[in-house]
Amino acid sequence: MRTLSSNGNYLMYSTNDSSLFLVDIRQQNPKPIKINLEKNLNYSSKISIADDGKTFCILNEENNNYNFYLFDTFGKIKE
Repeated sequence: MRTLSSNGNYLMYSTNDSSLFLVDIRQQNPKPIKINLEKNLNYSSKISIADDGKTFCILNEENNNYNFYLFDTFGKIKE
């Protein structure tokens, strides 16, 4: 899974082991930063990131049940 912020400044992607990374592609030498999530991703998760790169959301679907989570870039769920 991968997504780009609507302004094109931030890229988020996951790996096969469900690790999640954030890249600020405005930097001269962009480097991925691993985000340790409080909630696990699953194979059907969808992700989007805010234009400021400070928050992102994950939509999980399981058996026609949808759960929406908002996170900060430290992987903590925001209320």
